[in-house]
Amino acid sequence: MNKSTRRARRTSTSAAEAARGEPSDSASRRPARQTSESSLDWRLLLFLLGTVIYLYSFYNVEVLKEFSSDGVRRGVMQWLMISQPFAYPEMWTGDGAGHAAVLDRLPVFALAAWIILTGAATGWLVLDKLRLASRLNGLEVFAFSTGIGLNIWSLLTLGIGLSGGLRQTWLFVTLMSGAVLVAAWKLWGQREIVADQLRSGWRALGRLGEGMNSPAWFARAGVGLLIPFFVFLLLGGALAPWHFDVREYHLQAPKEWYLEGQIGFMPHNIYGNMP
Repeated sequence: MNKSTRRARRTSTSAAEAARGEPSDSASRRPARQTSESSLDWRLLLFLLGTVIYLYSFYNVEVLKEFSSDGVRRGVMQWLMISQPFAYPEMWTGDGAGHAAVLDRLPVFALAAWIILTGAATGWLVLDKLRLASRLNGLEVFAFSTGIGLNIWSLLTLGIGLSGGLRQTWLFVTLMSGAVLVAAWKLWGQREIVADQLRSGWRALGRLGEGMNSPAWFARAGVGLLIPFFVFLLLGGALAPWHFDVREYHLQAPKEWYLEGQIGFMPHNIYGNMP
């Protein structure tokens, strides 16, 4: 049966259904779609209402009661920080002097970028060896490669540290540089495949929100709202640490292990011995 015959039969069937007063398939699906959109509108309104209630409850809490008998509402403090960002710099940086040297943080960003690059390169070598990299788009390759690679380097650092080689800087530089160079060489040999993966990853971003009950623009707007939080967290993570947990064992324990040249038991700092 050719295409013209099938098209003629569908046309005659639709005409017969219309003559009998029966709805066609497209007409029967239309109310369900309208019902889904209306339910989406209600869910969106409920979400916005809940967000407003939460923000009001959060910013209406009184803080700093130890400095004032009446206290200060959290919303007032937040408004002062937003409306006058340069009037209270010490509240943003945690520094009593209120000075934050951005250029001093560039080495922190450079080191973090090098670690992520090394992790991504190492993880990509694993995916390529398992013949999985070619089945994924660019975003998936980066996500899985970085996660796998950073886990490998974490275990490798633990092994080197337990064997007493933490002070062997040349060993880490050689291994990390080797992983990046080998991955770059193999990627160059597969540059056409890599280019297709990057394009497919970009197209995947363009299709964000498709197949969901919410409109595509709603999903893209949600991702856009994450960008300011990402920027603030990134900048905040580059500031000098001052929290107790960070200074007591998150950074203190690795520092002492590095100075000793190996990872071992710390009798004077119980936090460093936690798994």
